[in-house]
Parts: sequence; C-alpha cells; structure tokens
Amino acid sequence: MNLVENYNQLKQEAYTGLQKRASSKQWIRMLEAAPIFLGSMTRGRLLLAVNAGMRILDDIADGDRLPPQGISPVAYLTEKRAFVRNLNHPQDNLDYLFLYCYQLADKAGLQIHRELDAFFEYFLFDTKRRGTGHIFTQLELDQAYDACDITGTIRGGLMVFGDDPKKAELLMPLGKAVRKYYTLRDYEADISAGFVNIPRESVKAHDITKDDFPNRFSPSVRAWFYEEALSGLHLLEEHNRIMQRERFAWRGRLALPIAYTRPTRAYFEAILRDQN
Repeated sequence: MNLVENYNQLKQEAYTGLQKRASSKQWIRMLEAAPIFLGSMTRGRLLLAVNAGMRILDDIADGDRLPPQGISPVAYLTEKRAFVRNLNHPQDNLDYLFLYCYQLADKAGLQIHRELDAFFEYFLFDTKRRGTGHIFTQLELDQAYDACDITGTIRGGLMVFGDDPKKAELLMPLGKAVRKYYTLRDYEADISAGFVNIPRESVKAHDITKDDFPNRFSPSVRAWFYEEALSGLHLLEEHNRIMQRERFAWRGRLALPIAYTRPTRAYFEAILRDQN
C-alpha cells in the first residue's frame, strides 16, 4: 500500500461533497494551504490527513456516506476506533490513512492518540441517535461534542500549530461558540435526519413541541435561535478577552479569525438581524 497515494485519494473523496457550500470551499482552500502556512510539509499534511479521515467518518455517522457493505455504521466506527487505539492489522484504506497520520505525527514529534480517539465519542453518539429524534439534556450533548471540539479539534490543532495543547481550556469559549454556529447552520438538515440538537432544557423553556421541530421559523424555534446566537456572541467576546491577555503562537492567532471567529460572528449577527 502506497500511503501517500492512498492519502491523496481519500482526501479527494472526503471533500467532494463539501464543494457545494461556499464557506466549505474557503475551508478547503485553507486546508490545502496548510503546509505553506505552517512552514512544514509534514505538519500540513498531518492536518489534511486527519481532517480527511475524520470527515469521512463524520459522513458515515451522519448517514451521508455508507460503510462497507454488510457492516453497520456503529460496528464500522467501533472497528476504526479500535484500530486508532492499537494500529493492528489494517483492513481498509481508512486504516492505512490513519497509519499515515501516525507516521506524519512521529516525524513531527507529536503524540496524537488521545486526540484521534476523542472524535469517536461524537461519531458514535451521532450514529446511535440518527433517525430517532431523541431529545438529550445539555450535559449529554456537551459530553459528546466537547470530546470532539475541545480534545480532538482544539488540542490537536494547538499541537500541529506548535503551541501548548494545555491551552485548549483557554479556547473553550471559541469552541462552544463555533459548535453553536454549526448547530444553527445545519439545523434543518439535522432535523430531517432525526438529529435534535436543542437540549431538553431549552425545549421546555421555549415550549417547543415536536410539531415545531421541522419548522425553523416557528416562533418557539426562532426564539431558541435568537438565544443561541446571542449566547454565541457573548462567548466570542469572552474569547477576544482571552486572546488579548494570553500568548498563543502567531500562526494560530492568524488562523483562528479566518477559520472560525469571523464566519461564526457573521452568522450570529445575521440571525439577530433576521429576528428584528
């Protein structure tokens, strides 16, 4: 197996569906520029390879991509998690992609086991609830998404950008804000797929009924959207204060606004304007 050729093939497959959304096109261009921006082909390719692998698994968890014939999404994701933990007996191209990720990480002097494993909390949570319409508490949603957002994405990103992964806690407000952005942006698609990301506490507080869920513009759902957008802007302000007083690597300081802060703020502000 040629690991580089396999990486190039899966990278192409991972981003094919994302080309339809303008914001995703910008995200892909940024990822492609990572080796130049980071000043390291190894770290840039590591970022691209991990992102491609997790994008494919995320699509499987969401039902946008099918696992190999004869195996359920839960079983497939469980198999991939076991491989990421032990790296024994690769079975398919995705396993070889993760082998390449570890090869690149070793070359860069990074340990990424914990960060890769964290994504699976979110993947397995989503694939088990897909199509159920089940309503979870805020704590249950946070436990699933924080593993992916804080440990997987933020800790991993800090490592690749040459910063201290312990600073992940400082970026939690940004991580929470971006998660709110994705939740609101993808609301209609998620509801259609049977994912309810409105926590039980908010359903009760806004008197949201099951008949309201499919209608993004029902008064109760709109009130929740407004609340989330306002909360998200407050989190971004908290993030700005943290960035002013804490030291981060310059590459991260440049990348965060482009990749996360600006699009997230713009979306929240649009929601608030729409409510007036």
